[in-house]
Amino acid sequence: MQVTPRAGHAIAALVDLVQHGAARHVSLHSIAARQRISLSYLEHLFARLRRHGLVCASRGPGGGYRLARAAAQISVADVVAALGETAVAAHGRARRPGAGNVASPEAAIAESIWRRADAHLDATLRRIDLQGLAREAPAVEMRAPPLAEVAARASPVHPRRTRGTALPRRAVSSVFDLAEIL
Repeated sequence: MQVTPRAGHAIAALVDLVQHGAARHVSLHSIAARQRISLSYLEHLFARLRRHGLVCASRGPGGGYRLARAAAQISVADVVAALGETAVAAHGRARRPGAGNVASPEAAIAESIWRRADAHLDATLRRIDLQGLAREAPAVEMRAPPLAEVAARASPVHPRRTRGTALPRRAVSSVFDLAEIL
């Protein structure tokens, strides 16, 4: 079993889902913003997680994703397996010259070592669940930009201007003005 960056992103997104989705569905857009992961990339990951029964989706207003079962029942190994991140014989098998498909004694020993290491890694990843990770990880919150940044991006009040004068900035006086600026 191999924990790749793709598996790391999926685990981080699921931990975010545990932390922010206790009683409601969480949108991928909000997870993407908090975790700073591409939305299309998250959609791809969550499609695989949904096919493997780790998350369930809801469409429409207030829709998003939730865990399909309790966070304490989903291990990191489940997530890695859902993404297809399995132990691949990346460690090349050394063959004796002219021996066809028979592995050299050194390669057989190396393969045995890697098989044992993969078994230990798999056992360790099965003991780590999303609930434990969510308790240990600090919750990431989205923060609104400071008002000074918002005011700096404000559009001018009057489209006309006289020669040599700067355009006046529009003041934020309501939520609707703020929405236009952002």
